[in-house]
Amino acid sequence: MYDVNYTEILLNGSHVPDLSWPTKDCQQGWEFNYTTVPYASVASELGWVCQYDVLPAIAQSIFFIGAIFGGLIFG
Repeated sequence: MYDVNYTEILLNGSHVPDLSWPTKDCQQGWEFNYTTVPYASVASELGWVCQYDVLPAIAQSIFFIGAIFGGLIFG
């Protein structure tokens, strides 16, 4: 989570995060909204947010690499 004033950033017209912004740990925890999808996803069950937000992309990459090799090996 970025440790910045979001109101000031939006008023300046910036909609893309800057990697130079300071970060801080999640302090309030997370409350997931299940109204659209009434069940928990893997990301919400395992808490893949904040510093773990890269894990879903890594899991998807591993899955597709396995699909490529599986297609080559098993036809």
